[in-house]
Formats: sequence, structure tokens, C-alpha cells
Amino acid sequence: MNPLTLPELRMLIGRFLATADLLSCILVCQAWHQDYKLLLYRSIRLDEPTLRLVPRETLRKHAHLFRNLVIMEPMRLSFASIGAWGYPARLGNTACMTSSYWATISTVAEPLPFTPQSVHKSEASSFSLPHPTTPNPAPISFNLLSLDIHPSISFRKHIHDQVPRHKVLIVGTDQYDIMNDDFWCLQSTDACIRLIQLNPNLYSLTESWDDMSSFHRVRFANQLCLLKNRLVKLHLSKWEVTIETLNQLIENSPMLEFLRFSKLIVKKKTGLAVGLRDDILQQNNKSTIPALVINFRQLKVFSVSHASIQIRDLNIEAPSLIALSVSFGKVNFTQPNSYNTSISSRPYGYSHAPKVLWNTPRLERVICNRTEESIASPTLFETPHTLRVVSIANYEIESRLISQFVTAQGLQLESIRLACFSGITARDIRLILTRCPNLINLYAPEIMMWAGDLFAVQAGDSNIKYSTSTESIPKRIDDWACRKLERLSLYVCLDASAVDDISGFHEYSNQQQYSFSKAASSSLEPTFNCPMEIEKAAQQHQQYQQQDWQKPMQPQGQILYPQDSQQDHHQHRQHHLDFDIHIRNTLLDQLANLTRLRHLDLSGEHVEKVDNFQIGLPWTLHSGLQKLGSLQSLEHVAVTGWIDDMGVPEVEWMKQSWPNLRRISLLKTNIASMSRFKNLVGETWPALTVQDKNRNNAQCTPLYLY
Repeated sequence: MNPLTLPELRMLIGRFLATADLLSCILVCQAWHQDYKLLLYRSIRLDEPTLRLVPRETLRKHAHLFRNLVIMEPMRLSFASIGAWGYPARLGNTACMTSSYWATISTVAEPLPFTPQSVHKSEASSFSLPHPTTPNPAPISFNLLSLDIHPSISFRKHIHDQVPRHKVLIVGTDQYDIMNDDFWCLQSTDACIRLIQLNPNLYSLTESWDDMSSFHRVRFANQLCLLKNRLVKLHLSKWEVTIETLNQLIENSPMLEFLRFSKLIVKKKTGLAVGLRDDILQQNNKSTIPALVINFRQLKVFSVSHASIQIRDLNIEAPSLIALSVSFGKVNFTQPNSYNTSISSRPYGYSHAPKVLWNTPRLERVICNRTEESIASPTLFETPHTLRVVSIANYEIESRLISQFVTAQGLQLESIRLACFSGITARDIRLILTRCPNLINLYAPEIMMWAGDLFAVQAGDSNIKYSTSTESIPKRIDDWACRKLERLSLYVCLDASAVDDISGFHEYSNQQQYSFSKAASSSLEPTFNCPMEIEKAAQQHQQYQQQDWQKPMQPQGQILYPQDSQQDHHQHRQHHLDFDIHIRNTLLDQLANLTRLRHLDLSGEHVEKVDNFQIGLPWTLHSGLQKLGSLQSLEHVAVTGWIDDMGVPEVEWMKQSWPNLRRISLLKTNIASMSRFKNLVGETWPALTVQDKNRNNAQCTPLYLY
């Protein structure tokens, strides 16, 4: 028996089909035509073509089938248009409903905050209807699940063209010509509120009133905060609210779980009012929450694309909050300074960032962009070991912030994304690798580090001297604890660097040579005693270059050992190479323990700044690639700078050791080398995809966590 012969199964399957697929199903037979035609009205966009081509009677007939409604021209929306869809026809093109009519509606969508006594006198005089002799029949109930109020591009242009021709003085009133003045018609916001009232099962609401004017946004925001609803998801535009208003919005939405703002400005007083009724505000604008406390109550997800808090001290209570995504902007909060009276001081005092205290006992995800220290304070990371995902993006991230949340939440962290240009050091990355045993994703491609920085080498003697003997090479290294890691994206240079953990080394520069005094040898601080020493160091460096001009090129970024000044330069070079080999082998050994790795990328995002150093892993067999044979789950690797050295043996080894490998991303590779490698892979392993990792390449999707 074919399951598609049952109408119930056809309707169930049709809920998951796109509009184009539904149109194809309609043409199959008469039975399918009857079933799937009704599903075409499940999601509808009321834009200009739809309103022009679809008859009003058709919209009214199928209004009960609407589930997802997108209003592309909300300024055309009025009580009359709503009546044309789902109300009795005899109501006509009236602009306001009588008390008996709204009483009838209240039986469908309860409770209604607007009562007949709360209607302003000017509105009652301007839009009044004669009482019908018989009560109106109950209107057709809408069954909307989602409502999106979004202006079209053409309508936005129409609005901006009309703005200069109108007087702002009339905006705060309801005295307008509804037939000839669409832009300043504030009745459209009231109609949207009524539409929300008529749909008690409305699950999601999205609005973009701010794209039209701040007057419509303010009017709609104040009415929505007063409206008791059953919404679960709210996507709001740019709001400027007080703490009391925000608390009221959450209080009147007892089922709200997801709240998102495009832009949110929180301040003590807004000073904005557009067409508001003072009697309503005085009666309903009361909240039980203290003035400087925001209570998220049952809210589980809170997201703000651009937040600005202009209050000095603020407490946020979020007992049920699970995910937080906030992007903070600059704070304009200022406080007068009575002690600073200098002429050069600011006339309004100095700027103060607000102090925000978070109480989030169930927080699992934190995504902060453009973080301010006082706003994204450590109180976010003081949850009782519930945090799972941390993503921080800023121009500079303080190192102590990393140590704070890793120390407090390291045992349970699963995903960490760090995007910055300064602040974080390799020591912080090493802390993450050694303190987060349950880590699955680590994404930090913009923080340059050296391979030697990823290991805490513990030498017994602080003045240890490295030689060619393997006995002097440190053996005790902190192993990485993140054995569950599946995605690793870092920015690693394959040379050892001078960190505090590796005693006896300091970075060597090709352009100038440091001379160390005996007093500075213990502290490893380079000093120039006098200009003559600078000149002498330059001459010595030039002499070394003349002696080695016939020798093969060695990796640049040399290291100078603060040992006895009479030590031979060639021994320095040999020590440096020995230690580099040890560090590379250690890196390969640590990576070999990550047997669950699926994505491996050590090439970073800004390698154009370090052309003199080798970035990423050595992708040749003679450099130790065979040590990574245990990574049999690899699906994607990034190769930087080794394409010319890779041949058939390397590709054959990858094919045998990494059977799940699907993609190889290349970075900093010229066209000739890439073509050669693609031809090589095409002959040896045709199923493997070779792509360019260039950020401008749209075909190469970036490896993001979210």
C-alpha cells in the first residue's frame, strides 16, 4: 500500500515541503490538488505583488490556514485590512472597533490590556462607529504561529522620500489623513498589536519598526510591553528602554524563552513618547522589580547585536538563562568630576563604564563581542561549573580573563573561540590545552604563537645550557589534557621562542643583535650599554653573515643564548636547531595523542605578516609526518608552505593513514604550485578535494564553531 494514498500522511509530509515542491504536487492529481493547495497558505508574504494579485476574498477565505505571516508593507496595515481577512464583511472599512466588538474579540484572545475606557477622547471622536442593533458574530479566529513585520526595500525608499515633506509636530497625535498619509499613519502599529491579540497561539514575533521611523518603534514598543501574551520567541529591532520597561516586557510574557534585540540601549529615562495614552501608562506602567535590577525570570536565551548600558550600577538576575550572546558598544555614561578642575579636563567629567553584576546559575553558553571588562565581568564565569561554550571576540582580550574562566570552568568546557589581535598570549592557549580535559573545539586562529610556547618545559637548573647532547634537553613537559579534541584551529610558527618557561633563551633578530651584560644575563633582559656596543654588535653580525654566505639557508628567527660572550656562533646555531627539532617532535607527539581530531588547522588567518617563518605543521615524511598516523578520524587539514616539498609518498601515506580525509586547504600557495599539487592528488587520490583557504574564496567555508 502506498502511504501517499492516505490524505493524513500527505498533509503531514506537505508541512515539510517548500513552496516549489507543493506546486509540483498540486499537478499530480485532483486529490493531491485539494490537499496541497491548502498548504500553500501556510506561509504567506503580504507584499505589494500579493496584495495586488490575490483577491481580498481569497485571503479572507483562507485566513484560518495562515501559520507564518510576513507583512512586507506594515504601513498599509489597518483595522480595515484585518477585517478584510478574518472579520465579518459588514464591518466594512472601519478604522476602529466598538466596545461590543472588542468585547467579542476578548473571548478569543485573552487577556486584553486595552479597555473601552482607555481609548483617548480624540480617537473616539475621530473614529467612532454606530452600535449595531444586534451583537456581531464571533470573528474568524486566526491560527498564526509566527508573525514577521518587515518593510520591503521599495517601501523603505518610499518612506525616506516622503520624510522631508512632513511636519514632525503632528507625529505625536492621531490627527492624520489615513487615505493620503501612509507614512505618518501610526494606526498601523495599533493594528499589529490587535493582530497579536487575535492569535493566542502566536509563538514567534519579529518586528523592524525602527527601519521606518523611531516614532513607530516607540509606539509599538510601549504597547507591546503592556500586552499580556504567550509569545515564546521575540526578535525586536533597535529599542531604547528603561529598566522598568524591560522588566515589564518579560513579566507580561510568562512563556518567553528567547529574546533578541538588534540594538538595545538601557538608560534611566528615555524621554520619548509618541501617541501614548497617559492614563494607560499611569495605570499599567508599574513593575514589582527594583529600579536597578533586571530580572530575566524564565528567559533561557538573551541576544543583543549591539548593547549600550548607560547606568552606573546594574544587577542582572537570570535564574533560567542558558545562553547569552551580547555585543557591547561604547558606553556614553559620564559622571561629573568635582576634583579635576584643570583647563584640559573634559567639561562633563570623565567617562565611567557601568558595573554589571550577573547572577546566572545555569549559564552554559557565553558569546561576547567587543567586550568591556566591567560589563562582561568575571561574575559571568562564576557559575557552579555549568559553562560549556565560551566565545569572546574583541580587538584585545585580557590574559587574566582567560585564566579566570579556565580556572573556574575548565573541567566542563567543551568549545572555546577566541578572536583578537592582542592581549592573549601563548601561555593562555597552553593553559587551555592542559586544563580542559573535555574540550572538543578550540578556535584561536588570530593569535600568533611559537611551537615552544605550547609546552611548559620544566628545567631543573635555571641556568641550564643546551648542547648537542640529548641528556641536556628537558624531558618533563606538561601533556595536553584535551584528549577529546575534534577541532583545533591555531596560529603556530614552527620555531621555539623565548618564554619564561624555557630558561636560557631569548629571541634573536636578523636586523639587530642584542648584547647582554652579566647583570642582565640572569633576568634575560637585552640591554645596549652604549652606542659603541650597538656598532660593535652590528659589525659582529655582519661578520657572521660573511662567514656563512656559502652555507645552506637555515630557518630564520634565530635565538641567542645569554651564555658566555666568547661562545662560538656556530654552536649557537647548532643548539638552536637541536632545540627546534625537539620542539617539533614534541608538538607532533602531542598531536598524535588527539586521536579524535577531525579538523586540524595550524596555519592561522594572518600569515602574511610572518613571511620569514614556517607556519603550520611540516607536511613531509622526513620531517616526522608519520608520527600523526594515529589521527585516523581526520576529515580536513590545512597545509601552508609545504606544497613544493610534498610528493607522491606523502599523498600515498595520507591515503593509507587517514582514510576519512576529505579536504585539504592550501594557504599562501602560488598558482603553479597549487596546480601541480592538484594534478598530483588527482592522479593519486581522486576523491580528495584540494581547495584554497583564502578568506576571499567563497567556495571555502570558514571553520567557525557556530
